[in-house]
Amino acid sequence: MDARLQYEVVTIAPIVDVHGADDVALAMAHDMQRSRVILDTAMGVARKVLGFMVIGVLFGAQDYHDRYLSDLSFDNRYVTEYFRRLDARRRRRGAGHLLPLRSAERLQLIEVRPGTDLDHHQDTCCPKELSLSM
Repeated sequence: MDARLQYEVVTIAPIVDVHGADDVALAMAHDMQRSRVILDTAMGVARKVLGFMVIGVLFGAQDYHDRYLSDLSFDNRYVTEYFRRLDARRRRRGAGHLLPLRSAERLQLIEVRPGTDLDHHQDTCCPKELSLSM
């Protein structure tokens, strides 16, 4: 029995731009590492900026405190009963008096009457509490 086989070896051309699973895993790990470095850098900058902001708030609070205690006209916006008595005494002596307030002054000053609640004024002048969370 004489059998002849004929065959031809077909070579497959290499496919361009096809990567194996190992190559894809390495590329993803590299991308993740690069993203992590960028995120770590951004978080470091954000921490430093936040730290400087807290220091700025502390210095601002100290400055406000010092100016409030040393400058009589600084943030002195409340017309109290004591102020009314002083103004009435000045009026009786014939000295310059300040009350009644002009309409422009009413926008800047807050009149405090006995038995009134100041809660509606605190929303416009200052926050009730300051919360910082990190």
